[in-house]
Amino acid sequence: MPTTHDDNATTWRDLADQLTPEQISGLEGCERRFNTDGVADDPRAQASLLGFARQYAEHNLIDAAYADVPLPPGASTDSEGWGKDLKLGGYRRSLLWRSDGEPRAVSVDIDGWQWLDGSFTRHISLWGTDEGGALTSAQARRIAAMLLDAADELERLQK
Repeated sequence: MPTTHDDNATTWRDLADQLTPEQISGLEGCERRFNTDGVADDPRAQASLLGFARQYAEHNLIDAAYADVPLPPGASTDSEGWGKDLKLGGYRRSLLWRSDGEPRAVSVDIDGWQWLDGSFTRHISLWGTDEGGALTSAQARRIAAMLLDAADELERLQK
């Protein structure tokens, strides 16, 4: 991918050579929706597409620059790749070792973060519950079992 500055871009298509096929497909889908909705020529719609393309291109350059940082054993990362670490500065990426649960329901993950120097954290995260949210006894038992199982797995991974 080129690393040229995009100040001269006037449409998202000016940056297409810096985008992945999936990103291009997504922007083309947005264009189709804008056409269907009759707002394709609205400058705000065009600016939105160009803004997304610039973000994608920047993201792709960052991922390419740090592609040599190996994932920890057994971990995967999401499609977002490297992102700015707003707390510590620099960049980090999310990691996932395991996820237990149903889509759109409670899940217990073993996940963490990785930094550019290769260091990483690993912990258990509980997702899909509201703070102070009510649970039935069956839900509580299911979550407790998932947490105990994740704790055992986390200890195994830490060895």
